Amino acid sequence: MKVLQLLISLIFVCCFFSCKSTVKEQRDKVYSRHLQKNIDLTIVTSGMPSKKEEMNLLLFHDIKILKKLRATEILDSLSKKKAIKPLLIIGISGEKIF
Repeated sequence: MKVLQLLISLIFVCCFFSCKSTVKEQRDKVYSRHLQKNIDLTIVTSGMPSKKEEMNLLLFHDIKILKKLRATEILDSLSKKKAIKPLLIIGISGEKIF
């Protein structure tokens, strides 16, 4: 009986930690002197590699596209499968200034 409880506990712990997302998403702002306003950024990263040369960069001009493509979920899935190199995705607010 104790072995069964231990086995169930072990399975629960393994499932709990394997479901943890490896992708981090954060929001930030940067001031543009040329546009004379703050620009909103969404930054998604799949973790930092040991060598910075191994990091890839993907820029989106519109944050809405980043959300429509579900980039965070796709990157998380690919990252868990180790099917993609470390990636930094930046979505830039695409408001028209005209």
